[in-house]
Amino acid sequence: MTPPGHEGARFTQLDHLVRLGVSVLFETLLDAMPNIELGGNVRRLRSSFINGITERPVRVRPAPLG
Repeated sequence: MTPPGHEGARFTQLDHLVRLGVSVLFETLLDAMPNIELGGNVRRLRSSFINGITERPVRVRPAPLG
């Protein structure tokens, strides 16, 4: 028996809220640490039923002194 919301690749009602929460998390992180920038190409998972990012390199620049 599978738990509710885990029946294959179907979307649940909470998926939208989870994606929104992750977006807000990254926006907040980038606002708090402006010296972080995308450091290369985003690598995506190649699958017919899962869409996701497997690698997202970032670069952290040193903060200015003073």
